[in-house]
Amino acid sequence: MNLRYLYAALIALSVFSTAILYVGKSDEYERSRELIAFRQVGHQILLSANDSSSRVLPVSISSSNQYQLEFEHAFAIVPDSLVKSVNRVMQKNKISTDYVVNVLDSKSNKLVYGFAISRTSDNIVPCMGRVLPEKKYKINIIPEAKPTSIVARNKFPLFAFFLLISISGATFFSRRKNTDRIAGASVLQSRPILIGEYSFYPDSLLLMHHHTPFVLTPKENKLLRIFAGDINKIIDRNQLLKKGWEDEGVITQRSLDMYVSRLRKKLVNDASVKITNVHGKGYLLSTKS
Repeated sequence: MNLRYLYAALIALSVFSTAILYVGKSDEYERSRELIAFRQVGHQILLSANDSSSRVLPVSISSSNQYQLEFEHAFAIVPDSLVKSVNRVMQKNKISTDYVVNVLDSKSNKLVYGFAISRTSDNIVPCMGRVLPEKKYKINIIPEAKPTSIVARNKFPLFAFFLLISISGATFFSRRKNTDRIAGASVLQSRPILIGEYSFYPDSLLLMHHHTPFVLTPKENKLLRIFAGDINKIIDRNQLLKKGWEDEGVITQRSLDMYVSRLRKKLVNDASVKITNVHGKGYLLSTKS
């Protein structure tokens, strides 16, 4: 092995080990900070219901990044106050600008109210001004997922991760040209679906705008594949839900709207490509090309 490759590997090892350790601590800090902030949401909700004495129960978090608030006593919910309380805390603590809030009846566990907030103008906030009756409620807050460190996400032992980085760094320079050629060929092996100026590679979960790549999540990829199969045609909302998530459990229309919003942001570089909400019918992916 050439000595300069070994030096490059050691430098890569030092930089990445420091970065990974830092990100791991940051993730833990952010998670603890968010739990405190969401307790503040519960406090504000009770104050808006003129309740300054009952307790907000411990905030729980699921593996799918859902924070759940539960309360000691029953109370009435004013949607206007709920939206303002959540938004105020989310903005003040810089948690997320994109999130979904679902209100569940604690006894039946059924969804009785919800809303979705996004950086774009397509916020979904129904039933403002209609007070929910006094009951025991659970409130689920689902912020847009943040990227986590490689170690935390895959639970590799730290020494194994460092070893991987070391090997990668040692071989990077000698194989770079060959790797680039193979990678380019593998992408071109599958024919892209053309959407305006974009090239969509559904098998690779990749959307390309000229030379700019956009990596899609599995749900974004599945949704765009459905749209791409019927460009310039209205697709019914129920059909989207059935085709996209029939085998993956229940997904609400608010969640569907959130994924559509994410696709819009990735398609913003071509003004001729639009995903339009056709009121009372569904969605339309349109392009002039």
